[in-house]
Amino acid sequence: MSPTVLDPQLPVAAVPLNGDIERGYELINGRLVEMPPMSNRDMTVADNVLLHLLPFIRQRRLGRAGREWIVRLRPDAPRTWRPDAAFVSYDRWPADRPMPESDPWDVAPDWVLEVISHTNSCDDLIDRLQAYFGAGARQVWVIYPRHERVYQYTTETEVRILTPVDEIDGGTLFSSLRIPVPALFEGVA
Repeated sequence: MSPTVLDPQLPVAAVPLNGDIERGYELINGRLVEMPPMSNRDMTVADNVLLHLLPFIRQRRLGRAGREWIVRLRPDAPRTWRPDAAFVSYDRWPADRPMPESDPWDVAPDWVLEVISHTNSCDDLIDRLQAYFGAGARQVWVIYPRHERVYQYTTETEVRILTPVDEIDGGTLFSSLRIPVPALFEGVA
């Protein structure tokens, strides 16, 4: 299923960016585009990642992490993004500064997770990698559940490919974090 464009004639200035963006949409080139929902399998994989990551982040008071936040990587950007999960450090958004009550959140995540399904294209993935790293992401994890592979990007072109015999190393962003790759696929087989 490909994304559905809603009202392609809607000018950029008419697109609401004050909390009226629906959860299933991204703003792309001034148009609200309905994105295919995550499958149950893909949501389970994203949840498994967050089950390992959230306690690590909270114990160390590193920042906030969550699933399917709507973010605008730059305040003047004509596009929003809805990664499958993201982490924003307290360096980028201080702990005492509340998250906005409406979408999008004008922040560039430090870490992004994308879980790949049959609705994702290679072009879309490359666009996302370019956008996330261009905005200052420090890591992007791309997970292919069907093949049980994790592509751990530290730049747009530097990637470590992990299989079920490996473990994820959090690198400099999540120092001392270790997650066995099979733990990300628990409950999906």
